[in-house]
Amino acid sequence: MKIKDILDKKDDVLKKEVEDKKKKLQESRFKVAVREEKNVRSLREVKRDIARIETILREREIEALESQNAKVKNLPKDIGTPNPRFKLKSSFGENDK
Repeated sequence: MKIKDILDKKDDVLKKEVEDKKKKLQESRFKVAVREEKNVRSLREVKRDIARIETILREREIEALESQNAKVKNLPKDIGTPNPRFKLKSSFGENDK
């Protein structure tokens, strides 16, 4: 499977494809162990396809998180500043007056 093909697909489709590839990998391992399948190279190809897909999914996840963080950083600075009317009490008894 080519990277270009993976990039064109949506996350849901890719997740489903990873599940299918993992099932295929398990079946292929069994066939190789029972000596029904002689093409051991197919195991390597399936593993690499799974790795490619999971890498793309993780990259998309990181991009989404970074875009969320960028939105939070662009908020006005007065949001989140403590209100001077409220004083925080220390748990060590310093401000228990």
